Amino acid sequence: MSSPKEELSELSASTANSIPPAVYIANQQSAQAAAEQSKPREFRFALQTDDDGVVKGQYDSRFPGGCCFPLRKNVNLLVYPVQNDGRYSIILKGENRIPMEWSYIIQMRIRTGHEKSRVMTVVDADVFELGNREEPIVIDINDPYVEKLRFDIRFIRQMNDPFPVYDHGNVELRFNDGQPNLRVHKELLALHSTYMAEHLQNVEDGSILEMGNTPRSCFLEVLHQIYRIQRPIWADFRALTFGALAYQVQTVIEVLVQHLVNYDRFSLEQKLIEASRLQLIDAIGELAFRAEQNGSWSYLIGRGFDAAEELGEPIYHMVICPAIVKAKYSQFGEPYKKSVIPEYNLGSPSLEEQRMACPLVISGRTLWVNRGVLMLCGTERFGRGNCGELYPLVTGALQEALSAAKVDLYDALEALFLYLYPGQKTIRIEFEELELMLADEPPFTPQILLDHLMYAENYGLENLRRMCLLRVEGSCQAIAAQMVNLPEFQQVLSARTRQMVLDRHCSGWALSWTKLWSKVPTKRLVRGVTNDVGGPKPCELENALHTFRCGGSDMAFGGRSAVLGAGQ
Repeated sequence: MSSPKEELSELSASTANSIPPAVYIANQQSAQAAAEQSKPREFRFALQTDDDGVVKGQYDSRFPGGCCFPLRKNVNLLVYPVQNDGRYSIILKGENRIPMEWSYIIQMRIRTGHEKSRVMTVVDADVFELGNREEPIVIDINDPYVEKLRFDIRFIRQMNDPFPVYDHGNVELRFNDGQPNLRVHKELLALHSTYMAEHLQNVEDGSILEMGNTPRSCFLEVLHQIYRIQRPIWADFRALTFGALAYQVQTVIEVLVQHLVNYDRFSLEQKLIEASRLQLIDAIGELAFRAEQNGSWSYLIGRGFDAAEELGEPIYHMVICPAIVKAKYSQFGEPYKKSVIPEYNLGSPSLEEQRMACPLVISGRTLWVNRGVLMLCGTERFGRGNCGELYPLVTGALQEALSAAKVDLYDALEALFLYLYPGQKTIRIEFEELELMLADEPPFTPQILLDHLMYAENYGLENLRRMCLLRVEGSCQAIAAQMVNLPEFQQVLSARTRQMVLDRHCSGWALSWTKLWSKVPTKRLVRGVTNDVGGPKPCELENALHTFRCGGSDMAFGGRSAVLGAGQ
């Protein structure tokens, strides 16, 4: 009689022999497929830019399966896969390696390919914006055979503005957080705040000022505005408001008030409540004044808004009521309050302004420039006299430029320094930078386009050069064709610039992808790609979202002939 173990062995053997081979192979293949499905897909990434060339990717432990591509100017481009419900997407975004404000507008082409194929096809292209507050680009992988992605980038505009470390100045600011003190120029602080000017009047150089319980982050936001960093005030609006109100920085408070008053995403009621929470009293008065003038105040009251209950009795009686009374007896469009920023006269300053200024002697005439403002622009191009006065060092090229423009050196420097003072009321220019003005000026003739390229090359205006190259391959192709045949094209431009112009004119990306003509970045950041095609993800009611930039606007506004009057 056989034992139970022997019976079980015989049963297992007979069961195994009874399974058909095809079923066994199918089960083995399904198990193998399940194992492969549970294994995450691997992608290979490559990046090439017109500034950096081929960028070598680095492993980043924060993003498994992804790459970190270090670009110039302390910016990284991060590319990594994410999985959601069995579908893969590639995330592309930028990050700064040091604290700074940065923004890049780029042309980008996306190439895809199979791992065993050397050919990678351009399946999508558009104009995007990368920055420290921009949403990432999401690329949905709609093809199981997409295993390689390459990103080709050409820059249209770059903005990099590192934050100061505040390690230079004549006074130190100490906060109750144990971190190193901040060194700043007391004259610059006094220029922006009469409150700080009074408290710094008798402070000697090298002194340490106790900042009390003021958070460092709040006052840093104020310093970023005073030191003219390209940081928007809405980056941390509440922290900036707290710091500006704590030290009564009028120049910053005025900007905060105007931003909140003109913020179109809030209703009037929301603006009043937010201004009350932030203690922006001038904003409450401005809002009530404007609302009374345009009739929206009575409408708000008619809907049941109780200002005394919502904002408090003191604010209602001391701020809102006087503002409404003033509006009733003021002409429409008249300002609620005049700016507290004074009109500066560098040639004849007040005694208090002269005490904080350094004399700048130009052909026997003197400009009294705030020492903090001087430190902002540097004094390397000035000589120093025995009594501490400064003398501008004028080169031959500068003198020739002044003579050609018929501008006196005294007037030029006065305009420059007044521009660095709060308010910027004294220079009548439409744009903050000449480069931005030239970049936004369309070149209507070949000579203007050539002049822009010459300015960009002579003065190192890289953003202007990039914009000119974009126009060469895009909106100004016909003008560029005439420009390259001008005799001056060979004479005034370097060989490198001519090569870039001819490359864009003959083989520019925008020649085949008309979306790359634009300098306005797309808002359609969710894309989809296969090994053959790609593009933005279609959305519901897409025709309702069309604008003048989209072909669907023909339905609402007529075709191109209707707009231009052609064919009539």
